[in-house]
Amino acid sequence: MWSTLLSKLSSASITGIPWDYVEEFKFTLVTDSQEDDYLNCCRIILHKMDQSSLIVKDCESLLDNLILKRRLNLLPIICGQLTSSDESYRRDKLLDLLVKFIFSRKHFTQTFELIVENGLTSNCGLSKLADDEMIRCLINLPSIVANKMKLTIPQSMIPINYFSHLCSIISNVFGKIYKRIRLNCDCRIDFFSSLIGRISSSGYSDIVWEKVTSPILTKCSKDFIWRRIGHKLIISQNDRNIEGIIRPLIMFASDPNQIKWILQNSPSSSQKISYLLTEKFILNNYYDKHSFVINLIGYLANISTDLFIKTFDNLLSAWSNGVALKHRPFDQQFYLCCGLAVSAKYLKSVDLTKQQRDKFTNCIIYAMQIYLSSVLPETRFTGLYIGQTLLALLKTDGPQLELEIEKVPEVITLMEIYGSEIYTIKPEVSEEEDNQSSELEKIESSMDNLTTADEEDDDDDDDLVPYDLSNDVKVDQTKKPIYMVDCISGLRDNENADWHEICLKSVIEIIEKNKSMIEDYAEELAVSLLNLQDTFELPDFVPIRRDAMVKLLTYSPKTVSNYLTGQFYENNLVIERRLLILETLAMASQEIVKSSSNQTENNPMITKMIPNDIVIAESKWKTIVEDRVMRNTKIISKPREKAKNYTNQFIPVAGHFFFPLMKNHDSQTITFNLSGEDYYLLGRLLYTLGIILESASQSPITRRMGKSLIDFLWAFRYHIESFVRQAIIFCLCMIFISVPKAYLLDYMQSDLIEFQKWLLDVTEKDSDKDCIERALNALFLMKQLIESEEL
Repeated sequence: MWSTLLSKLSSASITGIPWDYVEEFKFTLVTDSQEDDYLNCCRIILHKMDQSSLIVKDCESLLDNLILKRRLNLLPIICGQLTSSDESYRRDKLLDLLVKFIFSRKHFTQTFELIVENGLTSNCGLSKLADDEMIRCLINLPSIVANKMKLTIPQSMIPINYFSHLCSIISNVFGKIYKRIRLNCDCRIDFFSSLIGRISSSGYSDIVWEKVTSPILTKCSKDFIWRRIGHKLIISQNDRNIEGIIRPLIMFASDPNQIKWILQNSPSSSQKISYLLTEKFILNNYYDKHSFVINLIGYLANISTDLFIKTFDNLLSAWSNGVALKHRPFDQQFYLCCGLAVSAKYLKSVDLTKQQRDKFTNCIIYAMQIYLSSVLPETRFTGLYIGQTLLALLKTDGPQLELEIEKVPEVITLMEIYGSEIYTIKPEVSEEEDNQSSELEKIESSMDNLTTADEEDDDDDDDLVPYDLSNDVKVDQTKKPIYMVDCISGLRDNENADWHEICLKSVIEIIEKNKSMIEDYAEELAVSLLNLQDTFELPDFVPIRRDAMVKLLTYSPKTVSNYLTGQFYENNLVIERRLLILETLAMASQEIVKSSSNQTENNPMITKMIPNDIVIAESKWKTIVEDRVMRNTKIISKPREKAKNYTNQFIPVAGHFFFPLMKNHDSQTITFNLSGEDYYLLGRLLYTLGIILESASQSPITRRMGKSLIDFLWAFRYHIESFVRQAIIFCLCMIFISVPKAYLLDYMQSDLIEFQKWLLDVTEKDSDKDCIERALNALFLMKQLIESEEL
C-alpha cells in the first residue's frame, strides 16, 4: 500500500505534493514489511513541504495525521530535515511536528510502550536503527532546535522543560514494564535505562532522580518487582553514565536500605561502581549534606566487609596526609572527618587482623602529631577528636588517650554522627510475602483501567453534535509569508494565484523585517522580481514590483546594483525590463540619499502614470530654473538655512550604479540599437545617469563620473530625436551642478567649450521649443559657473 504512494511521490512528473492522493493514506496503518516505504514517503513529503503547499488548513491537518504515527524512527528523519533547513516556514513546520510528536497527549508514551511490548523486534523501528543513534537524537534535540531557532526557541524545547517531560514519560513507561513483569510477559528495559543514563550524564541527573529514580525507590519498600526494575536500571548503564544515576540515589536516599534495594551487590561485580563508592565519592568529591557519606558507608558496611575496610583505609590515608592537608579546603577535610566518624560506628563490629590494626594505629598516631601542630582551631580539634575516637576502638587494652578538645560546632557535629544509630539493612522481601498485596494491586489496576477508559471516552468525538456552518462566510486561509525563503518561493509559484499575490504584496514588509540578513538573499530576490511576470493580472502589479526592487536596492545597493546593471545589456531581455532597471536605479539612488539625510516625507512628484526617472529629472530641472530665478532676484533679508549635517550613504556605491550602464553600449553583441529605433531607451538611460550623478553631488567620485558622462554624451549630441537631445542637456546641467567647479574648469575646460558651441547651435537651429529653452538654461548655468570661479 505505502509503496504505491512512494512511487507516486517519486514520480518525475509531479513537482509538488499530491494531497488528493495522499489523503487516502490518512489513517492507514504501518506494518513491519511496509515500514521502509512509509518512512521514505515521509522523507519525500517533508523535503517537498513549503508554505505554498500547506496554505490550506486542511493540508496541515492531513500532514499531521500522516506524519505523527507511532513510529520512533520518524524522529531522526524530522531532526535531519530540521538541521538542513533554512529560516523558512518549512523550518517552523518541522519544529511544530517535533513538538506535536513529543508533547501531544499520550503519543510519545504509547510510542515508547511499543518498545516495551515488542522488545528487540519492535515494529516501531528500533530493529532497523541502532539504539545509540536514536538515543543520541533524543538527547541532542534541544540543541538542534536551539541552533536552528536561535532566540525563538519554544518554551517546551528549553532543555529543563524538555528533559522533565521526557523523564515523566519514561516514568510512566516503567509502570507499563511493572505490569508486564507481573503478568510474566517479556519486556524491554535496557533502551530506557541507557536513555536516562545519557540524560544524567548530560547534566540533568537531578531531573532523573525527581522524575524516575525517586518514584521507583518509593515503590521498592514492599515490592520486590520494583527492586528488580531499579536494579536493572543500574546494571544496564554504560560506565560513562552510571555516576549520574548513583550519586543522587546516595544523596537523597533516606537510609542505606533504600540504596541496597537498587544497587544490591553491584559493587562486587562492577569495577566502575566499586571505584565510585570506595574512591571517587570519598576522595575526589565532597558534599555538604552529611546524609551522603552516612548512606554510602552504611551501605558498604552492610554488603561487604572487604569494601568497607578498603573505603576506611582510603579515608584514613587521605585524612593523615600532611602535605595534602595544607592545600585541602576545610570543607573537604571536614567531609573526610565525617566519613571516618561514620566508619567508626561500624568498625566496632568488624574483626580486624593484627596487621590491619597496627597499620591503622600507626597511621592515626602519625596524623595526630600533624593535627596538634595545626594553627586552625577547627582543623586541630576535629582531627584530634577523630584520632582519639579511632584509637579507642583499635586499642582496647591499656590506658585510653585523653585530650583536651574544645567542642567547636564541627566537633559537636562529629559527635552526633558517631553517636547516631547504626543502620542494618533488612532482608529482601520474598515473592510469597509480596503476594499478600496482590489483591490490593488488582483493585488499583482495575481503577487504572477505568481511568484509562474514561480518558479514552473523553477523547471520542463521535457523540458531539456538529456545529452548523451552512451560513458561514468562507474566509481566506492563506497565511502571509514571514520568511524570505517562503516569499521567494511564492513569487516563483505560477500555479497558486492567491499565494503568489500575497507573497508579492508582502515583499516590502519582509525586506524591512529581514534587513539585517538581506545580503544573503538579495541577488536571489532581485532575480525573482526582475523576471516576474503578471501571470494572474494582479492590480497594481507594476508599482508593487518596482517599489519592492527599490526597497531591496536600498538595503543591498552593491549586490543588487551589480546584478541589475549587468542585466541591462543582456540579450533576450525585453525593453520593459530594461526600463524597469533604469527606473529602479534612479529611484533607489534618490531613496538612499533621502534616508541618509533622515528625510521621510514622500515626493509628491512621483506618480504611477509617468516613468519615475523622468519625473525625478523634471523635478531636478525645475530646481535648476528656480535657482536661476533666485540668483537674479534681490532679497533684502533671507532666513538662515540650517546646515545639513549628514553623510551621504550613496557615495560609496555610486560607481556600482553608474559606470556599468555605459560600459557595453557600443558592443556588437547587444540586440538593441540605442542610436536608432531604441532611442527612447537611450533617453531614459541618459536621464538615469544624470540622476545618479546628482545623487553623489560634490563627492570625489563625481570627477570621474562627470568626465565619463561628458565623453558618453559626445556621440549622441546630434541625435535626430528631440527626446534624446533633451536628455543630453539635462545631463550637462547635472554635470555643472554636481562636479566640483575647480575640476570642471581645470581638467574639463575643452569639453565645456565644445558643448558650449553645441548649446549655442541648439538655441539657433533646433526645431524643438523645449530643447531651445533647456539649452538657454544650461548656457546660463555655465556662465554662472565661470563667473563664480573668476570671483
